[in-house]
Amino acid sequence: MALTAVKSTTFERPVADKSTVKVWSPLPLAAMVGIVLAICAAWRWYQQVEGFASGLDASEPAFAEKWMPLWYLNITLGGIAQAGIPLYLWFTRDRALAKLTPEVELKRYFLFFSLAIPWMLTQTLAMVFGSTDAAWHQVVVRDTSLTPSHIVLFFGAGPLGTTFALAAFFFAFTRIPDFSRTIPLAMLIAVAAPVMVLPSVAFNEWGHAYWLMEELFIAPLHWGFVVLAWCTIAFLGVIGLSLPRLAELTRLTSATATAR
Repeated sequence: MALTAVKSTTFERPVADKSTVKVWSPLPLAAMVGIVLAICAAWRWYQQVEGFASGLDASEPAFAEKWMPLWYLNITLGGIAQAGIPLYLWFTRDRALAKLTPEVELKRYFLFFSLAIPWMLTQTLAMVFGSTDAAWHQVVVRDTSLTPSHIVLFFGAGPLGTTFALAAFFFAFTRIPDFSRTIPLAMLIAVAAPVMVLPSVAFNEWGHAYWLMEELFIAPLHWGFVVLAWCTIAFLGVIGLSLPRLAELTRLTSATATAR
């Protein structure tokens, strides 16, 4: 059930007379997916090379030399991206959304999905890194909260997903008319899921520090991660609510192209 449904606007919006807007291009989506895959591949490669070579003991100088710089890099870039991108999208927001042509609005929907699809991809890859983390702790004694698997999963893949979630949310809120008027509950749930991973991580680490329990995925400490992963499925509701407007915009742009 939506907090407020995304309403479809039925009036005919003005159409550009002199210039033709290129509605869709595969480049934004390819670029965003490429960025996500490149970052995650680099993390996984570094785990493979340095995990057992320098990541077994956090008190060793090799750990401080090889893994702590990656941790600092992840939290620094993650913090900058999570704060900077929403602020940029807000301060550069479109203040004349009522004057959008159908072509421009449809193009913005495609750009929105070019951010949302990599966002869903980060959640899928986070599950892969999560399974790697569980396997790591079943083999290696958990010494601190900063391990080769945690530095990548909790301080890398998690913030990466949050960054794309916030980017998609603020892009839709500031540049698409329907989302600027009403925010679907499905969108709020899907965006809040990666954000709420942070307190779940803190609770998980606190629990493991005080309870010497086996690293089973079904352990109560991990239930929060399961629920939050399921919450990302709410984005399917956002897609469903967007389809009527996408169909209408497609009809309007096709009619305009025919008229030309």
